[in-house]
Amino acid sequence: MSDISAIRLYEVLQVKHGFAFPGDEFGDDPAYPTLVTPGNFAIGGGFKDTKPKTFLGPYPESYRLAPNDLIVTMTDLSKEGDTLGLPALVPSTGEYLHNQRIGLVEITDPFRLDKFFLNYMLRTSAYRAHIIGTASGSTVRHTSPSRIGDYKTNIPPLMVQRAIAEVLGALDDKIAANTKLAATAVQLMHASYRRMMITVPTETRVVESLVERMPAPHKVTKSDIQAVGDTPVFDQSEAGLLGHVSNMPSFMADEENPVLFFGDHTCKLRISVRNFALGPNTIPFKARELPEVVLFCALQGVQQHEEYKRHWLNLTKKEVRVPGAAHAESFRATFSGVLSLLQSRELESRALEATRDALLPQLMSGKLRVRDAEKVLETVVRA
Repeated sequence: MSDISAIRLYEVLQVKHGFAFPGDEFGDDPAYPTLVTPGNFAIGGGFKDTKPKTFLGPYPESYRLAPNDLIVTMTDLSKEGDTLGLPALVPSTGEYLHNQRIGLVEITDPFRLDKFFLNYMLRTSAYRAHIIGTASGSTVRHTSPSRIGDYKTNIPPLMVQRAIAEVLGALDDKIAANTKLAATAVQLMHASYRRMMITVPTETRVVESLVERMPAPHKVTKSDIQAVGDTPVFDQSEAGLLGHVSNMPSFMADEENPVLFFGDHTCKLRISVRNFALGPNTIPFKARELPEVVLFCALQGVQQHEEYKRHWLNLTKKEVRVPGAAHAESFRATFSGVLSLLQSRELESRALEATRDALLPQLMSGKLRVRDAEKVLETVVRA
């Protein structure tokens, strides 16, 4: 790659601090703008939807974020600094506010640096090492605009930057499309379940009579986790995948024997139709009588209640309405195709993520040319 130039980031950008929104105006009404928090940053980079914290009062208009604004998190509660300094692009839907401890990245020299290229460059291991190495704090880790700006790196010409961002962005776009399709399918399944419960005979059961807690194999620690491996690691406290591991016991799950996961202290549920290793905050269980997909829908209505978020045992004592055996089996048969869809899309997204993560350092270092990466892209992205 020719014409690579060495820069420090402060030469081409600035990072603007967010606004200290007063806490007495915080809420959770989705009709109001959402405050971006460090919880909105995924491990590895990217925007992550979470339970929104909204702001109900007046605020300076300059702290309203625009779609595709590039932001970074400057605080991380984990000792490892899992998301410290990582970037995300503001979603194109919804209203988001620039909260304190979130940095808004403004490109000051757009002839030298492309924002979308920077979004990926700020995910590289060299940048991460710089941020973690210069962070302050032990329990809560902090970085700052000056520490981010002091990072020294090599960048290719602007046209090459844009081409790199386009290649990696195509992979992320496909992953996002898979995620949206899966979410829509699950919403359809829940809506159909609610309609069924209005029209068929039901009975009231205690949750503990419907579930069987499964003995957990070795639980994964963060030191076990890698970017790419044979088995994805699921952890409910992170609301999704932590990473991957190799050569570690996992749950055998398929369309006939899916596994439900309960998140300790979070009471989130997820149904899996592929193998998973367990993170430290996740409890697996099987349905005793009902099909797992029916139990998953039945528990959806109670898992959001605050009293059930404290411990698994609180949920198991809850009474729920469920359909009779014949209607439950009919529902399972109808939506077995949804589970197949979720499985196939999840497997594809994991493969796309692995490809993106493998291409990122190669493209950023110039070891792989964009035209060669585009050939790889053609083999993994399907319309």
